[in-house]
Amino acid sequence: SASWPEHSMRAYTQSAARACPALEASFQRTSDGVWVACHDLSLNTVDPTAPTTPVRDLTWEQVRHNTTKGEPLMRAEELIAVYGPTHVLVIDPKSGADRFEELAALGLDPARTIMKFSIDATWLAARYRAAGYKCWGYAYQPNLASVAGYQAAWDYLGMEWDATKETWDTMLSYGKPVWGHVCPSAAAVQAALDKGASGCMVSAVADVLPLRV
Repeated sequence: SASWPEHSMRAYTQSAARACPALEASFQRTSDGVWVACHDLSLNTVDPTAPTTPVRDLTWEQVRHNTTKGEPLMRAEELIAVYGPTHVLVIDPKSGADRFEELAALGLDPARTIMKFSIDATWLAARYRAAGYKCWGYAYQPNLASVAGYQAAWDYLGMEWDATKETWDTMLSYGKPVWGHVCPSAAAVQAALDKGASGCMVSAVADVLPLRV
């Protein structure tokens, strides 16, 4: 989202052109069961002309005329069809997480998909794993004290890239890969790697990876 309109096919195409091996996407489920690529509950953060009504309370017909910073909104099946066969997809079913099986049924391959959610949602991690998916639980420095009780449910952990080294040492002590999130620059990526990150979730992809020609 720091390089191109967030959750647009243009952003994923540009990321793929820079040999980004994994693509992360958040989805909201409309009231009639369409999964729309969108991080926030409503679309007005990416389209000021959109209603403030949560996507979950609107039909696809009501939301499809909006945009993400001028780019067309993307449905889950579009991303899956184009990049599911070639990339690891990291999927966050924001609203509608309790119905993530519907999203998975659109063609997600458990061998190439990592399901994501807040680290405290251990009930969801159990469902992810039961369905054959690896899963990533992300956390923030203020809730570090509670991570010990949640971390066992997840295959991968996440921590803010700019959290303290002490916080990172605690996360790493669980013996699992920890990813830095959300890195807005190449300097942020390096800071996370210096603290022990196994990888990073990056918003400024163009700043981090060169275009492959």
